[in-house]
Amino acid sequence: MYTSRERAASSTANALWVAQLGEAYGIAGNAPKAREVLRELEARSQDSYVSPYHFAYVYTGLGEADRAMDCLERAVADHTAAAYGIKGSFLFTPLRSPPRFQALLRQMNLT
Repeated sequence: MYTSRERAASSTANALWVAQLGEAYGIAGNAPKAREVLRELEARSQDSYVSPYHFAYVYTGLGEADRAMDCLERAVADHTAAAYGIKGSFLFTPLRSPPRFQALLRQMNLT
């Protein structure tokens, strides 16, 4: 199922690495693996906090911009610290042009 590197990333307590792995799967066209990561993040969220920001990574990789934006907006509403990195994160490049992303940056005073 997972390579040794993938197992190392998914075994860590930090959901960030798992989410970024999910985004990479999506970008690479491996939607089933990306959705598997989403399920893993959902399972983790039952026992501990998983930021909506992390889910946004995977949805971005899958090309699901609306769902990614839903997660980013929720992260901002929850005052998730990581959300303030969205302007400079290359991982959200596909989301930068739509007005919804620009509105979120204005809401956060990042424009």
